[in-house]
Amino acid sequence: MLSPEILFKYRKLDKGCLELLLNRELWFANPASLNDPFEGEASFNEVLNAVWEHYPFPSQQREIYKRIIEEQLAKTGICSFSKARKKPTHVVSLCG
Repeated sequence: MLSPEILFKYRKLDKGCLELLLNRELWFANPASLNDPFEGEASFNEVLNAVWEHYPFPSQQREIYKRIIEEQLAKTGICSFSKARKKPTHVVSLCG
């Protein structure tokens, strides 16, 4: 039987952090609110271009799909963790 892996969460120790611990909750930040410009960044256009190569939709339909995906991503939250106890190297978990 495998032991569960331990992940660490780095947050400022304040009232909000204590409430999260007491309520056994996680905080999922809006990607636009992150202080690291690369955290949560996806190569959105590269992914879409790869999709369009395999599924050649007309450009009007592509714009509709792109807008829908962007709207959904705007509702996505990011919760980051670290595998290292003393070194906050982030592992990102996404949740919609």
